[in-house]
Amino acid sequence: MSKITLDNFSVMNVQYLQYSFDYFLNSMKENNIKNIEFWAGSPHYSRLSFYNSLSAENYLKRIKKKLDSLNMKTIMYTPELLNYPFNLSSNSLEERNITLDYLKKSICDAKILDCNNLFINSGCGLRDHPLKSNWEKNVDSINKILELASEYNTKIVIEQLQPYESNLITNRDDLLNLYKEVEFDNLDVCLDVVAMEVAKENIEDYFSILKENIKHIHFSDGNPSGHLILGEGQLPLNKYINCLEKNNYYNFLTLEINDSIYWENPHKSIKNSLEFLRKNLNII
Repeated sequence: MSKITLDNFSVMNVQYLQYSFDYFLNSMKENNIKNIEFWAGSPHYSRLSFYNSLSAENYLKRIKKKLDSLNMKTIMYTPELLNYPFNLSSNSLEERNITLDYLKKSICDAKILDCNNLFINSGCGLRDHPLKSNWEKNVDSINKILELASEYNTKIVIEQLQPYESNLITNRDDLLNLYKEVEFDNLDVCLDVVAMEVAKENIEDYFSILKENIKHIHFSDGNPSGHLILGEGQLPLNKYINCLEKNNYYNFLTLEINDSIYWENPHKSIKNSLEFLRKNLNII
């Protein structure tokens, strides 16, 4: 059986949001990381910071040039979608349309970085409105972005969220229900192990039911709700790796060490997590 190696791991720059993108790249170089999950948010790159497409494109081309010079590649494009003003399930049609337009631009941005994977989430419907109505808005928006992405040969990758983040897609059954209603075949799943544990689910069940659709993993430790340095939480990380190898999963696992307690020294959070992979999980 093949084994997961460090080459299967990627890092998302969101935990470096209080540092420059150059600092992030230097950290990746020092940690010998070649695979980047590109979080498109300020101060690194936000589409909202540019007045027109040409200036945004030129900026991204400079980023691509830096990545190429370091032999790094963007394996996932992750636009900032969890916070205002974007929400695929908004009660406002105008806000949903603005979100879809933002994601259309994100698909084009991803192409500049030579990436065909766009990361999304369901957003959250108004909690004092009927869940059925929120769900219908969610499915309608996702179908629209899937249709658009198919024209660009782009895969849409969706993850389950924690209940404080969303009232729509927070567990395996929600993902299954979504698959019953999408009209296109370019939807993949990112399994977030922290959200999985919060939902009191297990990784074996995800792979028994969604195996063919799981194409990305957000990997971190937790207690269980945080996104902590590997080894600093309580999650059965070795069990996860064994299940992934058993199911022949050799796509990417992003180290999502995304907690404000690490913002002051994100480099150390990644360095320590990689050391844990080597020493405790025998991943080399």
